Amino acid sequence: MAENRRDANHYGDEHFVYRKALCADAPFCVELAGETFPNKTYHISVRPSDAYVYEYIISGKGILNLDGTEYPIKAGDFCMISDHRRCEYYADPADPYHKIWVNCRGKLNRHLCQGFNLDLAFIIQYLPGAEEHIRSIHKLLTDPTLLPHERETACAARLLNLLSDVYNERQMEKSKQQKHMPDEILKYIDDHICESLTLEHIEKEFFISHTHLSRIFRQEYGISPYQYIVLQRINLARSMLANTNLPVSDIAMQLAFSDAHYFSYAFKKETGLTPRQYRNANK
Repeated sequence: MAENRRDANHYGDEHFVYRKALCADAPFCVELAGETFPNKTYHISVRPSDAYVYEYIISGKGILNLDGTEYPIKAGDFCMISDHRRCEYYADPADPYHKIWVNCRGKLNRHLCQGFNLDLAFIIQYLPGAEEHIRSIHKLLTDPTLLPHERETACAARLLNLLSDVYNERQMEKSKQQKHMPDEILKYIDDHICESLTLEHIEKEFFISHTHLSRIFRQEYGISPYQYIVLQRINLARSMLANTNLPVSDIAMQLAFSDAHYFSYAFKKETGLTPRQYRNANK
């Protein structure tokens, strides 16, 4: 969809509240600021630059394409596009968005973002407080009583407040994800219990270390993830032994045990019976 739109930019109803020539040596510089009103033909493709873009979606929907990957955005979302990223914006024709934005450059801007660990492009789903910060920057940029250096200083201070709120929101999101991660890991194990599932697979799936995986899982469930995998497979084996005539070797293979001998060893260790003894006692 995006490829078909890259032949031309369509700015639609876009209003610039501020424009300034690039200041190469300035520690902080607001280059552009404005507001994009709903227009179904709105589409802009931007080449990589050293600008940082901050946007807030007031209403409607659209797409943000970062380095070839499309991300849907909607009312209430905050977007930050870091420097040297190829990006493309376009509105949803059925519900075109209304957004406000500001583009900043300079070492101070970059250092502020890096200080908050925000130097990568991202989208925050629903951050309504961002609108007030960006509106305030717009007002400062158009305030005729401010001298140029006063304007830049005031905008930098307001940007600091915005980035602080963004950092706090991202930390809260991270905390929520960590809180629910043991449940997600448990579900992942249950969904893949009959596959050749290893702890390395889980670590890659959830982008966590071996130590962190074992710690959060044991804190939540009282056993290690490896022990849980074995127990779940043994529980399935009990049912299969009692309710089917499948050979023990086939059950071991279906439950992803390395071989029938290890399956028998693990089963007896857990139940006190060999698989054949368990089948005979529960048929």
